[in-house]
Order: sequence, then C-alpha cells, then structure tokens
Amino acid sequence: MGDIVDLLILPVVKDGEDLDEVKQKLAKTLSVDIEKVDSWFESEVPTAILQKVDEEVADRYLVAIAKCGAECKSVPTGDKGLSLVAKTKTKNTTLFICPSCEYDEEVPIGTDVEQCPKCGLVLAKWEERMAEEAEKEKIRRRLRRQAKKYRKLHQCSSQLCNCSRPETNRSPLKLPM
Repeated sequence: MGDIVDLLILPVVKDGEDLDEVKQKLAKTLSVDIEKVDSWFESEVPTAILQKVDEEVADRYLVAIAKCGAECKSVPTGDKGLSLVAKTKTKNTTLFICPSCEYDEEVPIGTDVEQCPKCGLVLAKWEERMAEEAEKEKIRRRLRRQAKKYRKLHQCSSQLCNCSRPETNRSPLKLPM
C-alpha cells in the first residue's frame, strides 16, 4: 500500500486542447456535474478533487484526467507547502498615484511623497489648489441659491405691483418738483 495523497486539478488545459471539450470529457470520465467541473476552472487555483486517497488510486485518476486533456497532480496529504495556492505576503508599502499624470509607485508606509517623480507635480500646492477650488465652488452654489431666491421673490413682488418688466428695465421714479 502506498502513501496517502490529495489529488489536485489545475485550472488549465494541455496545449492544443479545447477548454469546453476538456470540461465535457472530465464530467463524463469522473461522473460529476458539468457545473462542478466549471467551478474547478473558474477558481483559478488548484482544487482538491480527491483527499486522503491511496497513491495508486490517485495515479489511476491522474492518467484518466490527463487523457481528458486537463492537468493535475498529487501531493502528500496535509502538505501545504507543495500546493499551488497563491500565498499573500504582508506588504509594508502603499500605492502612490499622481493625480495629474496617474503615475503609480509603491512607497513604504509612512513615507510622504512631496512631488511626483514623473511629472514634478508638488502635492502640497495641488492640495491647496483643490481646497481653493472647493471653496470657490461652495461660494458659487451659495450665490446661485441666493439668485434663485431673489428671482422668486422679485416675481412675487412684481405680481403685487402689477409690474411685468424686470426691475432693471424700469424707468427711474420721477419726483414732483
């Protein structure tokens, strides 16, 4: 009796093979639903299709899966170091993206970027300008609201005095002498 292994199917097909045909062959050969086979290939990482099986049984599956046009491998049960699952490493960097030229660069966390290395944009000046623009826009909005209120108020007052002309076109008030 051989070692106990896990059988991993890789989400790739052999060169020259059609993916849909390989999926159909796998579903038929392994007697599984096509949705299950689709999930193996959509995961983009190796999937364990058999766990804790004898090495001889795994070898028979390896041959059958290879005939279908797919790729797979057996790994010792519990051996996480040999799996092809992507491991993420901790990053001590952050991504800087220039607001002007969209240049991006990873910089160490806590490092302040004062100027874009590509286009030379000084970030402090840019932030100051953006704050000024935001303040100007805030003032524009307030003035638009006030002008709108004034127009409404003028329409109401002109209805009271039966005036149909805008106030700017009225002739000056003539006082008796």
